[in-house]
Amino acid sequence: MQGNLKCAIYTRVSTDNQAEVEFNSCEAQEAKIRSFILSQENMEIYRVYTDPGFYRS
Repeated sequence: MQGNLKCAIYTRVSTDNQAEVEFNSCEAQEAKIRSFILSQENMEIYRVYTDPGFYRS
């Protein structure tokens, strides 16, 4: 029997406009992905990576 599949969550928002759209924030992306992983019997969350972007010159 094999162990659970370890999954990393990576979220990213690259512009202010994307962050303002519902379900596009890093938090909303993470919640949706986390919910999916936790619904799977053979998956577990290993680490969460967040890249909020917002690079301004």
